[in-house]
Amino acid sequence: MVLFVINLAVLLLAFSPYLKTLFSSDSYAHIEEGNGLYYQGHLWLGRPVSYAIMAILYHLGVRVTSHQLLLKLILLVCSAAGAVIITLLFAKIKGNNDWKTLLLANMAVLLSFVNIFIQEFYYFPEAGPVFGFGLLFTALSVWFFFRRQNIIHLLLSLLFLVLSLGMYQVLVQLYICWGMCFWLMESKFTINKRVVLRFFQLAVVCIIASAITMAVLVLFQQIGIAFVSERNVSLSAVWGNLAILVLQVQGFLWGFKHFVAFNWVVPLVFLVLLALLVFVLARRKTKLVGWLMVLFTLAANYLSVFLLHAVTDSVWAVPRTLVGFFGLFTTVALILLFLQPPKGVRWCAAGAMAVFLVFSVIHIGGFGTAQRVNNAVDAQIAREVHEEVLRYEQKGGVRVEKMVVGQDASPVYTYPENIGYSYGDQNYRVWQNFWGAVAAYNLYTDSHMQVVTMSDEVYAEYFEGKNWDTFNAREQLVFVDDTLYMVAY
Repeated sequence: MVLFVINLAVLLLAFSPYLKTLFSSDSYAHIEEGNGLYYQGHLWLGRPVSYAIMAILYHLGVRVTSHQLLLKLILLVCSAAGAVIITLLFAKIKGNNDWKTLLLANMAVLLSFVNIFIQEFYYFPEAGPVFGFGLLFTALSVWFFFRRQNIIHLLLSLLFLVLSLGMYQVLVQLYICWGMCFWLMESKFTINKRVVLRFFQLAVVCIIASAITMAVLVLFQQIGIAFVSERNVSLSAVWGNLAILVLQVQGFLWGFKHFVAFNWVVPLVFLVLLALLVFVLARRKTKLVGWLMVLFTLAANYLSVFLLHAVTDSVWAVPRTLVGFFGLFTTVALILLFLQPPKGVRWCAAGAMAVFLVFSVIHIGGFGTAQRVNNAVDAQIAREVHEEVLRYEQKGGVRVEKMVVGQDASPVYTYPENIGYSYGDQNYRVWQNFWGAVAAYNLYTDSHMQVVTMSDEVYAEYFEGKNWDTFNAREQLVFVDDTLYMVAY
């Protein structure tokens, strides 16, 4: 209970900027949610478990835009509980734990739950329960695998991993990271038949759960429930994807050019933890097989982060799809603590982890503030557009009931205020998202515009080949009868 309270307090501190009512571009699209399409969308993506959970919440009266705080609290509570489960599993496998070691282990586990990648889970309030229960089920899967060595616990581990991947497939990364970490600890850095068997059991659970998830997706696509996208599994693009993962994604992960002032913290903390681990292994005069097992574990952890990206039609390496990256940090720290390092090493590790968590909290706050700014500027533009709508209606005596938003020749996806806090899907202007722009207008102006498609004739006459750097109502808005055609800069 104490660990849960500590974790919940840390998570509340870290993600407090997101506890306010904020909208992602997807959130806007879900505002007009009377038909429940937002939970049906999980089926379209081949995620039946998340569909079931969100459908239950919907029929209980929970709405993803008006009950944001509840959904985010579900994510926070599930994350706190998941971190406790992983920490207690470490304590069980290690044994002979004093309270200081337990707190340090808990800090190491929090590296997987408090970082600027998992922060993207909070950016999408409508998916809070999906990510929250997914994290909790992943932790439970690992817990049952190592809690007892029998068929019942293997089946329970498989069940919870199937549930987790049925909510968000990327969470397989954390299963591999945590699972490999505890496999190494359970082996005591030696190889024998039992250790090899446990590795294959761990792998088989992962493979079967992944196969079930893929089979469900393919089945749903065949019967027309799920749609085919560029993120579907495909082996034809593997070599091109690998080139992107090596040449582009590695620089993003370790350079962090998209995350203000964070570029030196991540590699520095990792190098400190890794150096401490190497020092302790050498100090203990670890045998070659022990070194190789540590190397194998870390390599498996790291490669798992890119497994799904390598076998999809295209690489969409946004933060929420790379959450296993910081699971690697947890693995290094837990292995270090498992080896019972001397007091000085423990203090150095604690300092490195504290620096990481502090900077994570700072930059999570930056992203949360940027989202609030984003919403405010989106709202201001909506009100300016509404003034033009009212002016047109008063002048022409026509009520505008339809609206469409397109793009100019060179779209701007980020407001200048948010440079450094926009990447992937985060903090992009809603006016560049066709699925949410009109809904945002309706929200901020209390309107009921219907979404229509852009007229080719209108676009060719007024917008084609033109580019704007700021909002210009007179040039970017065209009214034709009861329809507003808008092009965003």
